[in-house]
Amino acid sequence: MSGGRPLNVLSSWFPSRGKSFDAIKATFIDNTQDIKLLEEKFEVVDVARAMLENLTSHNSDCSPFARRSIFHFLQLLVNKFGAAKQTIGGTDKGLVHIMTQAIEQASSNKSKQAMNTYQTLAYFAAASLAALDPSTNPLIQLMLANIGNVIYGRKVAQSFRLLLSPSEILTKENFCFIRPLRKGRLYELAAKPLIATWRTSQDSFVKENALVAVVGIIAFLEPAMLADNSADIIPVLLEGTKIQDDKFAKEACTKVLLDITPLAPLIVEQHLTSVIDRMTDRIRNTYDAPSDSSVQCRAMALEVLLKLTEHVKPNLLLKKKPALMRELDFALEDVSFEVRHKAERCKMGWFNLLDAE
Repeated sequence: MSGGRPLNVLSSWFPSRGKSFDAIKATFIDNTQDIKLLEEKFEVVDVARAMLENLTSHNSDCSPFARRSIFHFLQLLVNKFGAAKQTIGGTDKGLVHIMTQAIEQASSNKSKQAMNTYQTLAYFAAASLAALDPSTNPLIQLMLANIGNVIYGRKVAQSFRLLLSPSEILTKENFCFIRPLRKGRLYELAAKPLIATWRTSQDSFVKENALVAVVGIIAFLEPAMLADNSADIIPVLLEGTKIQDDKFAKEACTKVLLDITPLAPLIVEQHLTSVIDRMTDRIRNTYDAPSDSSVQCRAMALEVLLKLTEHVKPNLLLKKKPALMRELDFALEDVSFEVRHKAERCKMGWFNLLDAE
């Protein structure tokens, strides 16, 4: 279906105040209503275009609530109604073309609206990816191309975590398309190129942004996929635990390392020294040298160290035991009860390695 009539009226739906976006959104979530009613009144692509132009316009002044609602409404139109597959009336262009133009204009523009444009790209791409819409590839490529942007590169990298993270809108309960193969597709489209960039880039800014971006994908992969790609993923996780000023990245890397250890113990053994060093760096939290990790991250790091005693050969661990036991003594004095409790269990696990020898 190609686009049709002008949307002067529909564009007025999205000012900064005066309309209930949840009410509008509910119309498209409720599958008991006749979907054809939407198509009879106006072209879906034109509604989506109005939203996209409002979200990326420098003249827009939406409240945060209104913007979030438009994001969700746009996602429903892309995912459920295939708005990105349609062309705008009188042209051979679609929503991807509008998004690309908006990104080109925002790339060198230091403004709040420019940042909103990159956020719009992430929400658009998430809806497309969930349905494996044909627009997925160009949208992901657009995100990849902007991780090196000197102004917005880090924010673009962080937005990759929106692509697979649980959504209150893109759900089967809302009758959205949630394709089982979307995670594998994203790993091929984005994670592999990002890992390659991280390994080869000589630009430290691009290198770290690629790391942040790929962590945002790996954090939501299924266990089987983690196991199949463990040789590539584990080095990323180890480096990701050192990322500064990004709580999500640190915790995600530690959590995935915890999950992947029993799935790929042989690969973990190859990186054993680095695994122990990175985890002890996380748990070291003294008055003179406070940890840069959250309580949750320190607790998970201790779980990783304990998990090693269950899945790695004892003779390899015994060589590391004396130094690690001293580090665990520091963890036993952590300000957090949860961390101290995990440290006690971890120390007992390592102490019992003698019996397993």
